[in-house]
Amino acid sequence: MWKKNVLCLTRSCPLTIPVQILTKIDQFAGFDMSRGVSGVFEVEHLVEVLQKNNASNVFVVSIPANVRYVDYIVIATGRSQKHLMSIADFVHKLFKKKRRPSDNIPRIVNKKPIDWIALDIGNIAVHLLTKDTRKNFDLETIWSVGEKFDSHLNRPVDSLVTLLNEHSFSLDNLEPVDFEHEKIH
Repeated sequence: MWKKNVLCLTRSCPLTIPVQILTKIDQFAGFDMSRGVSGVFEVEHLVEVLQKNNASNVFVVSIPANVRYVDYIVIATGRSQKHLMSIADFVHKLFKKKRRPSDNIPRIVNKKPIDWIALDIGNIAVHLLTKDTRKNFDLETIWSVGEKFDSHLNRPVDSLVTLLNEHSFSLDNLEPVDFEHEKIH
C-alpha cells in the first residue's frame, strides 16, 4: 500500500520509510543506466561517475592508434585506500548493471595493497591511486608526453646499478648435471 511520500513494506504497514530515504538507498539514482556506444561506459560518463564518488584530479588521455588496446586511460585520486576500494566497487557494480550479456565483467586488479587499483572496463583502462602513489608513478607524464620525456625514466643512472648490470650474469641457461652419465676423470 502506497501513501504520499511513504512506502509500506507490509500489508499492515508497521514500518514506513520516507521516499527521500529510499532514493538514497538506490545507489544508482541519478546515473545514466544505458550502455555506451563504444563500450559499457563512454569516457564522459565514467568521469561523471568518478566525480560523483569524490575522486579528485581526474585525468583522461586518448590512447594513440598504434597502442590501441583501449580507447582511453582514466587516472583518478582517492583520499584513502578505503575510498579507492569504494570507488572501484561502485564502478564495478554500475558496469554490471549497464552491460550487455556479451560484455565481460571486469576484475578489480591490485586489491592488496590498495594504493593503486586498476580496472579494465573494455574501452577504458581505469587507474585509481592514492595521492602519494600517483605522485610516485606519475602515469600522466608517461601517457601524455611519452617515455622519451619522462623525468623518472630518464634520470641519471646510479653508478653502482650500472656496474652491477655490466658485470652480472644470468643463470637462466644452466642445466643440472647428470651424474649417472658423467664420466669421472
